[in-house]
Amino acid sequence: MDSRSCDVRRGTYNKMLRNRTILILLAACLIFSSNPALASHTSRLRIIEVAPDHWTFRERGTHHPFVPFGVNYTPDWAGWAPDYLQTIRNDPDQIDRNFAAMQKLGVNICKAAIHTNEVLPDPQNPGHVSPDPGYMSRALQLTDIAARHKIRIIWTLAAWGGRPDWFTQNGGEFGKIPREILSQFWQKFAGMYRNDGRVFAFSLGLEKSTLSEWTDPRFALPSWQREAQKLYPALQDANKSWGTGFASWGDVQPSPQNISAPINAQQMRFRYDYLLFLESEACRYLQVQEEAIKSADPTSLVTCGVIQWGPLLRPSFNSITDYNIREMSRFLDYVSIHFYPLYPNGDDTVQIRYLQNLMRWAYTGKPVVLEEYDMFPADRNAVWNQKLILATRNLVSGWLCWTFQNVPHSDGITEVCGLINDFGNRTAWGKEFQRLAPQVKIYHLVRQAPAFIVHADLEKLCTSPDYADFLAGLVQKDANVDFSTDHNPLLDPSGK
Repeated sequence: MDSRSCDVRRGTYNKMLRNRTILILLAACLIFSSNPALASHTSRLRIIEVAPDHWTFRERGTHHPFVPFGVNYTPDWAGWAPDYLQTIRNDPDQIDRNFAAMQKLGVNICKAAIHTNEVLPDPQNPGHVSPDPGYMSRALQLTDIAARHKIRIIWTLAAWGGRPDWFTQNGGEFGKIPREILSQFWQKFAGMYRNDGRVFAFSLGLEKSTLSEWTDPRFALPSWQREAQKLYPALQDANKSWGTGFASWGDVQPSPQNISAPINAQQMRFRYDYLLFLESEACRYLQVQEEAIKSADPTSLVTCGVIQWGPLLRPSFNSITDYNIREMSRFLDYVSIHFYPLYPNGDDTVQIRYLQNLMRWAYTGKPVVLEEYDMFPADRNAVWNQKLILATRNLVSGWLCWTFQNVPHSDGITEVCGLINDFGNRTAWGKEFQRLAPQVKIYHLVRQAPAFIVHADLEKLCTSPDYADFLAGLVQKDANVDFSTDHNPLLDPSGK
């Protein structure tokens, strides 16, 4: 019927009816989302929690052990970097086929990425944070597809597509505005999954290593000048320690970060104090987001991906690592480490020892999940990954390899190290993964106790040109050590 022939009364009635229907549906959604029993029943996957041993995971309620054994979601059809939630690329049928393939291979957990610039496009403002509704809906849909295949999701924020202006123009990790916006986003996003076993964890970053905006004087400098006064009671003490001649606290500048070795003791101290500041800011950046997630869903697990650089190994002496996992871990329920066998001139034995020491370095009394691993070239990947799993059985709490599917024209390792190739067929690693999966998922994981504790001098590791000697001494033998380090004085030693 032509709407122009409807009289005003009928039009008003239809409008009221539609509004009433919408209200009923909204009410039903609110009831559903706030009811733990309904959420648990719908997901058919129980919530996973950290077990009382502070090392393994288990199902809430049944206490049945859960050993994460999975992969990062890199489907070839989603391009590079993978963007399967973008409007023009999202394909639920493809996603369903991918997760069906994962289920057949034995995957029980998968890390999927949320692109910051797409889920939170400009403009965004504190108090009025508006995630893209279509993007949020597609994330829910992917979670539901994964759950139908008995696979839990780790949702992680990624900056693969770049960062939006609200982040880069307001100080990045240093800025109050970005922190508030991200906190409010996580409250909304985690709130969608309250008491929902389909999500294993929320990850605050894909691969954290360096603060993105540390050079921006509008934000980094005032914070550094304020925090430096916590390290030294008087400016003259700071100048004496650093070998500087700043006339006032307002004149204090960041330590130069590209000092060529060798440097003297005062330069080393200046550099280290500034690194302590960056490290404390990195922790505060994570803290506000973790607290937001827990406020929306107290049952959720929170983690953050950390690449292996520094202080044990970093690409070069001049590379500064601000995200220290030993300090970060207080804001996380478990630690997520990314590892690739990159020890200089090391054979497989040395690479394995390097890996084992890194896993021990990451241990701070919480579970450690090896969240990325693979080896290039592809013909060695299956053998190496099997060695890696066996060598870390008593040092980690779960495993996620990097590549689900080979992605042509990506980044080398992602092109050839998948569980399936770009035609959808199992690779040599995919076949080995499928063979290992039933065994790994019933592993009784008990962390190997150290033979002794080694105290690591962080100042030397982070500032001295001899930083590599410490690790070199460890990888030449089966060290079997745990580590202790001094606490960052700019962070509260009692906890948060």
